[in-house]
Amino acid sequence: LPDEYYDLKSGIDNNDTKISYYETVLRVTSEELKNQYNQNGIVYNGLSSNLSKELIISVIENTRTKNNLTSLDEKEIEDLKKEILATAGDAQVEEQNLYEHNEIKYIYTKFINGTTTIYQYYTIVNGKAITITLNSKYSNVQQDELKNIVDTIQFNEIQEKPIITVSPIMIAGIIVVIIVIIIITIIKKKNK
Repeated sequence: LPDEYYDLKSGIDNNDTKISYYETVLRVTSEELKNQYNQNGIVYNGLSSNLSKELIISVIENTRTKNNLTSLDEKEIEDLKKEILATAGDAQVEEQNLYEHNEIKYIYTKFINGTTTIYQYYTIVNGKAITITLNSKYSNVQQDELKNIVDTIQFNEIQEKPIITVSPIMIAGIIVVIIVIIIITIIKKKNK
């Protein structure tokens, strides 16, 4: 990550003395920020020294699928793109496309909200939804600035789609249940 960003989240975690400045600017307490980070899965929140840019990285369990974005088919990716667009709120979507680097697919979206431009890369890796967002006031960011950060990301291990395995105990349990159902059905027929 570029040195120009002050990691606000680390500051809160370490009781950094600069946090009071950000509390004044952001008008929230450090406890409120911690709660916000935990709820949204924010693992990094960097602010530039002049507060014109904010870099946010969040990682959350993906409820959609335990797959990787790379393993989704075209329709699933298109549905996911629509979901991202639906979260835009008041922001206008200026651009959205699929981007691939180091065998990882990302959905890139550019939003405009008043004087703020929001660049976002979204992916799913190992069942985790990862969002890398750069907010820029007054469009003082080059288009490739966030792409350059994303291009440096490396994952040590990419897990394949989990294969459902059935243990011998599960098979035995299923067989016992089927036999019990058959016996009950036979008994009911004889009693009629």
